[in-house]
Amino acid sequence: MNKVLLTGVVDYGKNGAQMDTSKSNLLRFTLRVKKPKNQIKEGSNEIYEFIDCVAFGKTSEMMTSYVKQLSPVTIEGSLNVYNQNVKIVKQDGSQADTSIRRMSVLVNQIHFLPAQSNNQGTTESKPTQTQQQTQTKTYNIEITDEDLPF
Repeated sequence: MNKVLLTGVVDYGKNGAQMDTSKSNLLRFTLRVKKPKNQIKEGSNEIYEFIDCVAFGKTSEMMTSYVKQLSPVTIEGSLNVYNQNVKIVKQDGSQADTSIRRMSVLVNQIHFLPAQSNNQGTTESKPTQTQQQTQTKTYNIEITDEDLPF
């Protein structure tokens, strides 16, 4: 099974959201995902991963209409691994063609998350009222046979 679930903020780059209508409404964007604290060296600042993503069809149309730069979202999709041909310049100045392995996420679904501004001017997602109501709490209660109605 090839399934990816990521939460982060959308980064369309310096040119904003631009859809390629010649190729099934293809939309390329980057998802900025905060690295978990247990994967960051002690004393370091927050570290982000930048994940290349591709959306097609109705998903890309919806994103260009409703998802703004730095909007927090959760995306579901699949991992796409491909080779990209590139030219490299060697130390002696000559050029060579080579192939590098790249990865991107093919977006199937996108879920909007509410944004909350913190004191540093960045946005963080906050659980919605529905999410808060559905959180379960565990209580330790002793029930004896006498408490049961049967």
